[in-house]
Amino acid sequence: DEKYYSEMLANKAQILEWESLFTVKVKTLADLKAQSTLVLDTRFFKHIDGSNPFKDKVLEEIENLEDKINGVLINSENYQALSFIQERFKGNIKGIYIDPPYNTGGDEGFLYKDSFKHSSWLTLMENRLILAKQLLKNNGTFAISIDINELHSSIKLMNSLFGSANEKAIASVRRSSVSGAKVINPGIVNISEYFLIYSHTANNWDNNKIFREKDRDTRYNTFIRNRDLDVSKWEFSTILESFASFKGILKSKLKKELGDNYDKELETFIYSNSNAICRFAALDDESVSDSAVQMKYKSKEEPDKIFVLSREDKSDYIFKNGDVILFFEDRLIEVAGRKVFGELVADIWDDVLPNDIHNEGGVKLRKGKKPEKLIHRFVELSTNKDSNEWVLDYFGGSGTTGGVALKSGRKFVVIEMGKYFNTLTLPRLKNALFGEQSGISKVTGWKGGGIVKYLVLEQYEDVLDAIEQIEGNAPKNLPLKYLYKPELNKINSTLDISKPFSNKIKYGQPTKEGFIDLVDTYNYLQGYEVKTLKIYTIENKYYKVVETNDNRIVVWRDIDLGEDDSKNVMEIAEKYPEIDTIEVNADFNILATLKNKQLQIGKRVVEVRVIHVDVFNQ
Repeated sequence: DEKYYSEMLANKAQILEWESLFTVKVKTLADLKAQSTLVLDTRFFKHIDGSNPFKDKVLEEIENLEDKINGVLINSENYQALSFIQERFKGNIKGIYIDPPYNTGGDEGFLYKDSFKHSSWLTLMENRLILAKQLLKNNGTFAISIDINELHSSIKLMNSLFGSANEKAIASVRRSSVSGAKVINPGIVNISEYFLIYSHTANNWDNNKIFREKDRDTRYNTFIRNRDLDVSKWEFSTILESFASFKGILKSKLKKELGDNYDKELETFIYSNSNAICRFAALDDESVSDSAVQMKYKSKEEPDKIFVLSREDKSDYIFKNGDVILFFEDRLIEVAGRKVFGELVADIWDDVLPNDIHNEGGVKLRKGKKPEKLIHRFVELSTNKDSNEWVLDYFGGSGTTGGVALKSGRKFVVIEMGKYFNTLTLPRLKNALFGEQSGISKVTGWKGGGIVKYLVLEQYEDVLDAIEQIEGNAPKNLPLKYLYKPELNKINSTLDISKPFSNKIKYGQPTKEGFIDLVDTYNYLQGYEVKTLKIYTIENKYYKVVETNDNRIVVWRDIDLGEDDSKNVMEIAEKYPEIDTIEVNADFNILATLKNKQLQIGKRVVEVRVIHVDVFNQ
């Protein structure tokens, strides 16, 4: 919105990021207007006291906020993050894809003795799979990328948690060619990884047919000259005969006359007339209905006549001389806005090699990065475009899944704990929002835009590291303070619920201090879907009000002991005629006298609930 442009232009941190991330220099109002997909990061507008009036103003204008958010990016150890989002996303994720450490000995997270490495890997996987399964929809899909090292363990683990009936496919994914240093190793050269695909519930699996581009099938070589007429009047010729007639050139002289343009012009003619191009194919008597078999043999008896067998909810069978007619147009798929010949994807994937992907998504990663084309295949299999369906990846890495989800019209939750969250994962998602054109961008017609929320969660180590020493001081440069004389220490984790916007936390290594967003934390812990977020100032008092999709408002404000702001809360409640519940942080005096903890709001009786600090100590 143009009314925010002056604040944007005055924010040096935001201007610098646009230049460093997108190589876009913004100095004037005209520069700003010329870049419609510049990504605004509200973090740069936060005040020193933790308030962010700019963010408040922007979010206030968004109705149905939860529906407008395209993705959630979480910087956290994934077990804690999966636990944190349970209430909000339980049974709500349509597709889960993970690319966990392959346990090859090169993963920094597995510096164990060899005899323990395998069991540690399995424990890591199992604990998180149990949590993740609870998030998956009953008709959803779970997929894992893995290599030969833990393939069999992964299958056993998935079968134990999901059941073998839910094992839908194991695709072999070609990752490289038989060349380089690997050819000197003894035995068969390994160039494959594996893609394990499981349903949540076998008899309720919701999945889509997926296709891939391939060379044109030259068996489609018959042309129907009058396709628009009734089938009884159809006349057939070869493609070349019809092409020659179209060009006004003798068939025998096509190549000579067209020269180097022959192949290109022929392909253009074929794809432009795809509805008139067909082939004749035999039908297996054992795999079709009795009526189809009868018509097949009847058409053999009258080879010059065309027979049509209508089928409910399926394409008609059209027979000639015992063969069924298959149309070229039915084999076409759309790629980057053009029709190409395609085929159903099988369980051998040799078309998603990780070639030239080092800079895909606008970020550099030396190894371990998956091609967007690979993740796009899973997203298309497991979810539907523009249906508010969510994809989860809790080994987020460089953020490929989030970028693909954005470009494919799906929503995402991506979790990553690595130090490169701020140098790879987050920048990649910003690049996608900006509209970068690598990976699948051209295939999906991606132009940028959207809203992504990113969170940093307190970690278990942060809690331990916040321990206070009872006596003496810990040695300088001690990496983890809680390891020093633990018997003398205590945890200080007190939240002041009456001052919800002022609570601070120390986190990370090296340790940083930041403000806790109690409002958003509470929304996740309660599983609330946010409809609107509004700011009210009444009698110089600041109120942040969350309206949820289940007819409640949650009112946050600073309140002193003995203070009664019930009139203000009631004034706010009157602005929400649909609600039946009000939640407030900390009591107001009159609450103790309310019968059944209910307030009279006009002609309505509304339940009042008090948010206690205990909810944050789960």
